[in-house]
Amino acid sequence: MLLGNRRRDRDPALRAAIYVLRHTFVAVSLIVSTRGIALVLKYAGDPKLFDYLPIRYFFDAMDVAIFVAFGIAAVIAAVRCFGE
Repeated sequence: MLLGNRRRDRDPALRAAIYVLRHTFVAVSLIVSTRGIALVLKYAGDPKLFDYLPIRYFFDAMDVAIFVAFGIAAVIAAVRCFGE
């Protein structure tokens, strides 16, 4: 029973740091994957949606949304850890 109640016995600061690192890892992996897709689209000739709006704008908006969502979620998780 390695993962039994050990999580509750950890220091709240360590648990908060682990949550923040996990969220950071997931956010960075999502950013890298969206940047990879955007790079492929750039080399494909920078396609446009309805021949008006460049698709790369959507990828830039996704980057911002990922940072905001995971940043807020990481802060909330850290605050909950300190509240216990």
